[in-house]
Amino acid sequence: MLNSIQTLTPRWTKLHYHPEQHRYFTSKKRFNIAHAGRRSGKTEIAKRRQILRAMRFDKPQGRFVFAAPTHRQAIKIYWDDLVAMVPRWALYNDRKSISLSYRTIKLWNGAVLEVCGLDVPERIEGPPLDGFVGDEFGNMKSTIWELNIRPALSTIGRPGEAILLGVPEGRNHYFDLTENAKDDDEWDIFTWPLSEINPDEAEKARSSVASLAYSQEYDGEFVSFEGKCYYAFDSELNVAPDGERILYDPEYDLCFSWDFNRTPGNCVISQEQPASKFPWLIKRNQGKDRGLVTCCIDEVFLRQASNTEKICDILVERWAHIHKGTLKLYGDATGGAKKTSSVAGSDWDIIDAKLSGPFNTDECVPKSNPPVRVRINTVNARLVSTDGQIGTIVDKKCKFLIRDFESVSCDNEGAILKADAKSLLTHISDGFGYFVCQEYPLGGGEAWSNRGF
Repeated sequence: MLNSIQTLTPRWTKLHYHPEQHRYFTSKKRFNIAHAGRRSGKTEIAKRRQILRAMRFDKPQGRFVFAAPTHRQAIKIYWDDLVAMVPRWALYNDRKSISLSYRTIKLWNGAVLEVCGLDVPERIEGPPLDGFVGDEFGNMKSTIWELNIRPALSTIGRPGEAILLGVPEGRNHYFDLTENAKDDDEWDIFTWPLSEINPDEAEKARSSVASLAYSQEYDGEFVSFEGKCYYAFDSELNVAPDGERILYDPEYDLCFSWDFNRTPGNCVISQEQPASKFPWLIKRNQGKDRGLVTCCIDEVFLRQASNTEKICDILVERWAHIHKGTLKLYGDATGGAKKTSSVAGSDWDIIDAKLSGPFNTDECVPKSNPPVRVRINTVNARLVSTDGQIGTIVDKKCKFLIRDFESVSCDNEGAILKADAKSLLTHISDGFGYFVCQEYPLGGGEAWSNRGF
């Protein structure tokens, strides 16, 4: 049976040889960390390592877990690939060995491949754990390695192995574990930038991703985000110069971006306009015209006793008699999605009732909000990209949005400091962030080359 391991499925495409990836694939260490950039092949290699080890496993009832922070993430990252990668000969009882209900695959030798989410860390406990792959480890609970994963790998006579991987998430528990692993002979650490795997894609990303976010997301570096959240913002670059205004243009869609609060009530008004309209912007961009630029032209900011209805009334008064084109609506998805289970009078219901008559509205709201760190990275990327191109300009009229960009701070993991969240800061920039994430999302996921390993 083991000789048949040479007969794999078409899903096992050849990988382009890369020295660090090859070292990672052939590592003999018990525990391995891969904090490489996005779309650089680290998850693909981890899948291959663990599947091959499981198919060769010679102890009874082997258990090999493929995990992510949530069950839905784990299914998305692993399941279809595992089903496609396990050869039919390697199944215990042909296709009956694949359980869609439990997300498990039983192999010819009795070993089981198991996909699970660790939002409930206790899922990893129970039977002996012989192999573990944990993707997006930086987003898992901070104590999960010490309290759950490591003990589960400690069965007498069959020590389990682990691969922890994912793009860094600031300097959190993932960073601490990586630093500690440098002095431990049981561990090995691997990293490589996307530019060494896919230089064309890396170069494109430099033009649309802010510098610190690029270092983390594409170079796989543990970056400290401590300090200013919107570090890419520079009033000398993003704010109109003295004597210049960024004004409404009836030729383009109008965008309202919301963050729902009673204190403060707020909304950012913006348009996507051609950069060529602003000679001072072309000059700031070293003579380059990158097409449409995000123009923040107005804002609503009520310090006290606000609600969504009041904000809508102000917006109708200011804009209904002026704007005749499409009005796009963005904002906090938790304000109440339009579905039968929604509570009548939720924020989005009120917005629909108030604005759908005066305007031709288009609601651009996802089912759930992006993580805070993702939202901040995305805004920074749209403010000024790694290669210095300005993507957002702000009229001086938007004084509260400018104040947020200049003042909101975060800890070294990139989380907004609670002192700021309790003040009048953070809210209006949050609203703008929902717009940017919807229109200019950062890329993610994994990819690999199909040229020989």
